[in-house]
Amino acid sequence: MISFKREIRVEFGGVDVAPITDLRVIFDVSKENGTQSNKGVISIFNMKPSSRQAVLIAKPKRDINDPPHIKVRLFAGYEGELKQLISGNILISKSTKRGADWVTDIEIWSGLSNAVQATVIIDREGKTSAKNIADEIIKPLGLSVTYTKKALDILKDKTYFGFSESGMSIIAIKRFLKRFDLIFTIDDEAAVIGRRGEAENPEEAKSIDNTFNLENGLIGSPTITRVGADFLALLRPEINVLKKIFLQSRTINETLSLDQNAVSEYVVKTIRHFGDTRDDAWFTEISSTYSDIVQ
Repeated sequence: MISFKREIRVEFGGVDVAPITDLRVIFDVSKENGTQSNKGVISIFNMKPSSRQAVLIAKPKRDINDPPHIKVRLFAGYEGELKQLISGNILISKSTKRGADWVTDIEIWSGLSNAVQATVIIDREGKTSAKNIADEIIKPLGLSVTYTKKALDILKDKTYFGFSESGMSIIAIKRFLKRFDLIFTIDDEAAVIGRRGEAENPEEAKSIDNTFNLENGLIGSPTITRVGADFLALLRPEINVLKKIFLQSRTINETLSLDQNAVSEYVVKTIRHFGDTRDDAWFTEISSTYSDIVQ
C-alpha cells in the first residue's frame, strides 16, 4: 500500500496467498540482540476468506510432527525502495470481526521452524576449539552464521578436552555462548554471534543510511542512558540489531560537553519498527549502546 510515499508488502510462503500490498496493515516488529527471539505482530484488514483460512494457526506449533510452518516476510519503505523488516514463521494467528472489518492478527518469530525442528547430540572426547563446538551445535539449524571479530577471537582461543551436549540446537547454542558472554540472534535465514555492544560491521563508515539527526527523521531529543541512548525516528527499515549508527543531537553534545557538530557512535541493542498504513507516520524506536565520538 502506498501512503505518504510509503509502501508495505506482506508475503506468505507455504500457502496459496497472494502478497498483500493494498489492504490496511498494522505492524509491530521487535528485534533484540539475543535476549529474546525477533518477532513481529501483523494485523491485516479484510483479507479474502480463503486467505484468512489459509494462514489460520489456532495454537502454537512446537512439535516436529506438526505441519510445516507458514513463512511470512514483511517489507516496508519509501517510493518503491522496500526493505525487509522481518522474516519468520507464524507462531499463532486468528481472524476476528471488529465492527465492519475482518482483522487477521498474525504473530511471527524469526527462525521458529528451524528452532523447533533442529536437535543436536555431541560427544567429543578429544581436543577441540570452542569455535568448532559452536559450529557443530548450530549446524542442524540450517542457518548461515556470521561471527563478529571479537566473538570469533574468543571462541578460537578457548580449547576443550572433551565436550558433551544434547537437545534442541537453539537452546544448546545459547547456553554454550553464555559461558563467554556472547549473544546469538536470528534474522531471516541468517544468524549472528557477537558480543553485546559490538557492531556486526565495526568498520562501517558514517553515511546517510546510518546517521540520525533532526534533518533526516530523528524525533525530539534522545534519552541518554547509563550505557547509551534511546530515541525515536521516522521509519528506517534499513537499520537492524548490531548495526553501527551515528547520532547527532544537541542534547547529547551538551550533556557530554562535546562540540555542537560532534556525532556520537552507537551500536543498536534493540529496535522496534511499528506503524499503521492509515496513519501519517511510521516509526523506528532504538535502544543503543555507546561506542565512540566522531568529531
